[in-house]
Amino acid sequence: MTKILFLHGGFGNALLEIAHVNKYEDKFFISTVFTGRLVRNLLGLTNHPNFVKDKVKLKEARFLGLALVPLVAIDAILAKVFRHSLFTEFDINFVKSKPILINLAYFGYFQTDIDLESVINVREFLVDSKCQKRNYDKVVIHIRGGDFVDTSQALGQEYYYKALKYVRDKNILSNGELVLVTNDLDYSHQILKESGLSREMYNVSSGGESEDFDILNNCKCLISSNSTFALTAAITNPNYKTIVLPRGMGSFVNIFGFSFVYIDF
Repeated sequence: MTKILFLHGGFGNALLEIAHVNKYEDKFFISTVFTGRLVRNLLGLTNHPNFVKDKVKLKEARFLGLALVPLVAIDAILAKVFRHSLFTEFDINFVKSKPILINLAYFGYFQTDIDLESVINVREFLVDSKCQKRNYDKVVIHIRGGDFVDTSQALGQEYYYKALKYVRDKNILSNGELVLVTNDLDYSHQILKESGLSREMYNVSSGGESEDFDILNNCKCLISSNSTFALTAAITNPNYKTIVLPRGMGSFVNIFGFSFVYIDF
């Protein structure tokens, strides 16, 4: 029986959800009912840019997905009360459970243990996969502002200063273009100024989220934020790149052409 993955969250979250289900299922549909702005507002969820329908080649469950929403809702209540669901595998903040009858649906973040190979395999579902073979000689800084500012997820000047020092010391930056990708320009300019970068020392990606994804996908080095968007974009193309991460964001080893560097802050 074909399973349904109910996507939610931003595009990076969606790719990790797809990676998890693809690891265990030969075939599955996706439902984007929980990614719509109206539904997210009704449920009190944060809104994130999500262009999964434009970027991912997976069949939409459509009416079957809508029909299963009440079942998933009932299963969520059962899982919360009894720690077991009937038909849905959950991995969300308030409950994690696997179904005791038959697995019909998946709903969750599935980020406890990110499987590097599974994330790489997601590139099979990406539209315009040929663009992933381009070689950009770019060092990309990703800064997540917006809803991250003043939260424990935000990364400040200390992290970016140390990350930039690393790429300079290793001569990664010597012949490459330095590009900023962000959802919060004013916040990012201030962070980079405090980290020793004047505005003239880097360019800013002027594209939308899809273009940002391609830059992150093809760069030679990524200085990542605490963002699944930046991380999954970089990992889905193993083109011998260096990925600088804040300590605690994953525990990847250097394989598949990646060089992972962890920064304490």
